[in-house]
This record gives sequence, C-alpha cells and structure tokens, in this order.
Amino acid sequence: MFRLRSHILLPLGACAFAAGLNTVSGACRVSTSPPPSLQTGRYILVGANGRVLPFTFNDAMGRQIRVIADTLTFNPGQTYSEAATIAITPSGGVEQPPTSFAISTRAYTVPAEARFELPATVGGAAHGFVVSGDAINLQMPDNSTWAYTHR
Repeated sequence: MFRLRSHILLPLGACAFAAGLNTVSGACRVSTSPPPSLQTGRYILVGANGRVLPFTFNDAMGRQIRVIADTLTFNPGQTYSEAATIAITPSGGVEQPPTSFAISTRAYTVPAEARFELPATVGGAAHGFVVSGDAINLQMPDNSTWAYTHR
C-alpha cells in the first residue's frame, strides 16, 4: 500500500511545486492555458511581505521610507509611470511630512513570459512577476515582495 501511494504521491508533489503544471493519474502535464499577462492601466499597491499599508523599509542611504500609497501605471508600448505618497525619516532624524513621489514615464523590459523588469520604483529597481490577470508582485532590492492589484 505504501509503495502504491509513493508512486502517486511523489509525482503529485513534484507537480504541485511546478507552476503551470498539473497531474493526471500521477503523470505531469504541461498546462495549455496561456500564462497571465501584464495589463495596461493602473496597479495599486495593497501590501508588502503580507503587511498592509502603510509599511516601512530602509533605502540604500539608510533612510526609513514609510509607503502610504503607490500606483504603477502601465501604458501600451512597454512604458510605465509611478505615483506614490511616502514619508521619509533621515538616518538619526525625525519623520518628514508625507509627500508625493513620482517617476515619469520610463521603458520596462520583458525578459520572459509573465515577468518584467522596472528600472526604477519608490523601492528601487524591481523584478516584476504577473501573478494573475489582475495582480502583480514586485521583488525589491531588499528582497521584500510588494503586491499590487489591477484597477
């Protein structure tokens, strides 16, 4: 009985860890559904590392950045812009009042399906991953993951 279970459970477990694959009678099959793609329009930040807004991170200059809101807007032609509200605390200082932060229209690259690279964001250069038709994640330089929803 254990031998039968291992013949079924091992392939099932292996396929469960592989994105875009499913199993039929214990055998892996490549999914025929197309991978999700990046949509044009606005993506609103909903949290980072499972925390809701606002959240803080430390930038490369040692400042603490409190992110209150962030919106990425993707345009046709592989360009994007960003608008955020942040509050900066200089190293050893006190938090400054929240202020607007913007990145003007810039080009982004698409190195593979369901992936994209942003050269600049409020958190730094970011690796993007399309999670679903209406959600993306950004992997930031500090290894945090920021989650956005398309609206």
